[in-house]
Amino acid sequence: MSWSIVLCEGAHEEVALSNIITVLTHWEPFEGHPDELPEALRVVYPEPMVPKIRWASRWSHPSVGPSTYLRRDNDWLEIKSLQGVTSVLGTIGTRFMESVPDGALRGFGALVDADEVEVQERAQAFSATYGELFPQTANILAGQVVAGPPRVGLWVAPNNLDGGSFDRILVESCRQIRPDVVQRAEAYVDSVTAGWTTWRRDKAVLGAIAQKDQPGASLWVAMSKVPARWFSAGLADVPEVEAVAGFVAALCD
Repeated sequence: MSWSIVLCEGAHEEVALSNIITVLTHWEPFEGHPDELPEALRVVYPEPMVPKIRWASRWSHPSVGPSTYLRRDNDWLEIKSLQGVTSVLGTIGTRFMESVPDGALRGFGALVDADEVEVQERAQAFSATYGELFPQTANILAGQVVAGPPRVGLWVAPNNLDGGSFDRILVESCRQIRPDVVQRAEAYVDSVTAGWTTWRRDKAVLGAIAQKDQPGASLWVAMSKVPARWFSAGLADVPEVEAVAGFVAALCD
């Protein structure tokens, strides 16, 4: 059995990344009961805990909640959203690694947003935390996968070069499938805002699309309810999407 982990910063990114990997590769969603997960992938939190979050991966606090799991034969990919990935890893990363059985972890990656910060500045800030967990990654670069074990990688969205966020990738993904909806969402956002940075505009456009699909729902709910409206084989036409899929493959294969 092999097990790889990719961390991201938001629940909608977890849903999106799992769908992207499922559409573009041979991974399939795991939809079974947690009892069917390999022991290395799960921890049972002691009672009393809220039942729906009692099962989770080996993260130190139950409020982190469950992960999304993908499976390919005997290989497992865990995708986990952690708000504030860098600070959370700095707090519980060592404890997490101590709980992982020897040799169980093949790959460990993180997908973070550049936002308005220089990409390499974001990478340097992250590498300080990474270096404490994985000595070989003390000077990791954006987009790099460092040999292991485990292999360790960092992706700074959207493309390891420009400012922005994963949301830009999702806007372009949706444009491949529903260009008319994206165009109307962009026109609406531009009509009610002025002077927003690109990454904030992308987030607002995604929100407008989500409200059309599921009024009053959050992004991750809208993407989860009808994923075919957001993700299809046309994703391969978006260079950043294909590159993200390649990054995950480098961690897992």
